[in-house]
Amino acid sequence: PLSLQQRFALARLLAGYAPIDIAEQLGIGVPVLTVVLERAVAAAGAANRAEAVALAARRGWLMIPADQ
Repeated sequence: PLSLQQRFALARLLAGYAPIDIAEQLGIGVPVLTVVLERAVAAAGAANRAEAVALAARRGWLMIPADQ
């Protein structure tokens, strides 16, 4: 349902990372990250990023960062 990039980005949001840091870790710009997150919200069937994170976590789709 979610790409690896989408799962990574949502997991980092859950862990409290700022979008600029997530984009840097993915090697993309913040505008591209915005698109990645918009598509993740749509793919999860969520209304917003927070709901997408919650749904993805509940469904076991997230890759939890190793440093957490």
